[in-house]
Amino acid sequence: MRLLFKLLALAVITAGAALAGSAAARWCNTPTSTRQGPPPILALAEEESDLGDRYSPGISTHAFRIKNLLDEEVLIEGFATSCNCAGVKPASGIRLAPRGEAELSLELSLRALDKPGQRLGLLAKCHVGGRIVPAEVVFRYNAVALMWPLPAAWDIGAVSRDADELRRTLQIDALPRVRRLVVTAPPDWLPEATAGNTKPGTGSFTVALRHRRPIVTRAVDDEVVIEARDEAGGVLGRHPFRIVGEIKNDVIAEPASVHFGRLRRGETAEREVSLRSLLGQSIKVKSAAPKGAGLHVVIKGGTTAVVKQAAGAAGEHAGEVRITVTRGGRDLEVIVPVRHHVTGEGAERERP
Repeated sequence: MRLLFKLLALAVITAGAALAGSAAARWCNTPTSTRQGPPPILALAEEESDLGDRYSPGISTHAFRIKNLLDEEVLIEGFATSCNCAGVKPASGIRLAPRGEAELSLELSLRALDKPGQRLGLLAKCHVGGRIVPAEVVFRYNAVALMWPLPAAWDIGAVSRDADELRRTLQIDALPRVRRLVVTAPPDWLPEATAGNTKPGTGSFTVALRHRRPIVTRAVDDEVVIEARDEAGGVLGRHPFRIVGEIKNDVIAEPASVHFGRLRRGETAEREVSLRSLLGQSIKVKSAAPKGAGLHVVIKGGTTAVVKQAAGAAGEHAGEVRITVTRGGRDLEVIVPVRHHVTGEGAERERP
């Protein structure tokens, strides 16, 4: 009998857990008088909770009605959202009479994402009868890619200051509803977007960014925005991203600086420094002038200089090597900083 009782108890617990899950799913359709625990405060119409397909990146609005389920007034002080892609208008000061309703607007601004079954929660801060009570309503939607691929950031790498043109392009595909792309960028850039060959079921676009001459900045770090528009010119979605890069003189040294680390007094060390043109032009090392105690340079081949350091007095030392390079009949100078630290006699040398 005792074993039979245990088996019956286990069956009741298992069935109860299953019923609890289905009861939670039916909560919104259950009359208030039959619910257990505190009743919900706010509710959405069933057809308003499913937003369907939403473009990403995309900007859209959705009007919905919210209902007070209580027999007393509810003041909504504000909303918190489960992601920073959404906002509600009006955002605060919403008074709901007992069993009353109000119409609100949900603004959804999605970044590049292509996922079905997304969930968006709105947590309302409600004042009810002198107390503050949170209440949540939930929307569902499918995020559908509007255009692709879209960079989060575009690193153009090292660019020569002497380049005849700094121009970069992106190839972007989009849904047929997208009729044109509009690109905005800071004044240093001349952006354009042109339609290319159309793929089945998509539109193909080329986005080009050309930097104005002369290039005077030392680095590129600008925000660019691509907007997808329909045939009437309406904005379907927008994608902001940053274009970053480093502007350098055409001839660069690799490494750009030399650090020998710790040397013992009387010790010597050397490091090769290679020179190259970012534009791929032919260059030749013409001369190299060291500046610093115990610093010497030997030219090796047409594009390499060997930097040699003899450790002298103890302490931290800094110097430089000025390398003159000939490119296209012009002489260009590249400066390579050199550092090392000298320890006392017999100290151990540590590599950086």
